[in-house]
Amino acid sequence: MLLFLYNQGVGCGKVKYKKLIIFTVSFLLVLAIISFFGGIYFQINSKPKIIFKKSFDAAIETINQYILPSDDLFVGDSFTIDSFLDFNLDSEYYSKQDTLENIKKYHLIQNLNQMDTHFLLMHNDADKIFSFQLSQYIGSEEINTVHLLVDDATEYYFVNQFIEYYINNGTCNYFETLNGENTTKDNIEYLYYFILNSVRNNIMKEHFSQFEVKQSVNGKIQKVHKISIQFTDYSIHTVLNGVLNDLKKDKKSYFILKSVYKDFSKYKIKKSTHFLDESESYTLNIYTSNFLYKPLKYEVIHNNKIQLGKFFCEMNHSSIDLFYEDNYSHNYHMVSTLDGNNIKMKVFNSNDKRIGEFHFERVDNDIIANLSFDDNYLKYDFFYSSKVSKLKKNQSYYRDRKLSFKIVRDKVGLLNGDIKVTSKMENKVKKIESVSSTKLSSRLSDSEKECLKTRKNTIMARLER
Repeated sequence: MLLFLYNQGVGCGKVKYKKLIIFTVSFLLVLAIISFFGGIYFQINSKPKIIFKKSFDAAIETINQYILPSDDLFVGDSFTIDSFLDFNLDSEYYSKQDTLENIKKYHLIQNLNQMDTHFLLMHNDADKIFSFQLSQYIGSEEINTVHLLVDDATEYYFVNQFIEYYINNGTCNYFETLNGENTTKDNIEYLYYFILNSVRNNIMKEHFSQFEVKQSVNGKIQKVHKISIQFTDYSIHTVLNGVLNDLKKDKKSYFILKSVYKDFSKYKIKKSTHFLDESESYTLNIYTSNFLYKPLKYEVIHNNKIQLGKFFCEMNHSSIDLFYEDNYSHNYHMVSTLDGNNIKMKVFNSNDKRIGEFHFERVDNDIIANLSFDDNYLKYDFFYSSKVSKLKKNQSYYRDRKLSFKIVRDKVGLLNGDIKVTSKMENKVKKIESVSSTKLSSRLSDSEKECLKTRKNTIMARLER
């Protein structure tokens, strides 16, 4: 009996021993798999381009939250936008100047105040007609009248004080991009996201550097991972040309843009166009944790022969700290908080004195933003509001926009006043008159072409007297 019990105990011990071995091997195997794939994961996420991509996408997602309009405001592809623009400006500085150029600027301010500006845009998808009209008057004097019309797949334009007939500018296939599957809203959103993705991907083709460095983050010196990329005039050209090529290769993007700008296939960014000076550059640095590569600090450095400016921000749990420094001893600290659709920012100087603030608030379709700054020499205040009223979802609404501002330098007012835009948008289109007399743009005389070319300068000269 004892022998039987002993043998049973040994048997149970062997079973437990085997189970322990199986469990240990299984655990080590799982641990090895996790370590293997975890290593791959961290290796991938440590790559500079992946870190940049995640930061870029996060920034765009945050921006979209504040700027993209709601779907309630989309009124379809047959609509009318009727808008009026009003100026109410003044300048203490220019009112006291006696040089010719400054006197012209003061006359420009006064003439803008007196000018009535009216925009009328009608978009008739059913009849494939697009009409845009701009008219500007000072009293009974006609300053500027422009009419752009797309009718029967042909583009026309009319300019007052130029010739008395419409100019036939050739074929326009704009309405071919609109069908049951694609609306104007769809096309705009498609181009918006395509261009953003293209910009991101073309930047990622540029050279990134990465280092393990010690950096001050939230007041503490830490060992962090740093990725860096520099933008020069040449690299900006490279990125923009890459975006342009992507737009031309993508069938949908190309079709949309070609229908609006018929020479899009020939469009190039000229080498003679300079975005930065030869010795000028911007450097973007992103500092992350060494393990999970979580962004801790962003830094942008602007460098040219004269000035070195550094702007950087640090991510906290409840706020974002932004700093600006340059070699002219301009040092500012900004504390920002993001709460739902609200952004609040306080600006402090190097002595920790509060010298400004910024506030952005969005409630449904209404936006309010104000910015103030005062460092004793330069002072400015900006207030912007955009309010939607009488909204009938996807049918009609009114929008009132207003920008009020005051800019003071050395206690002298440079410019102050407000600019108002009132608009009504509805899903109805009035009858658009057809074109009568026309002339092909290719048959314009040299004098007519020169008159059209210098028209902008002619209008400006009138407003400056």
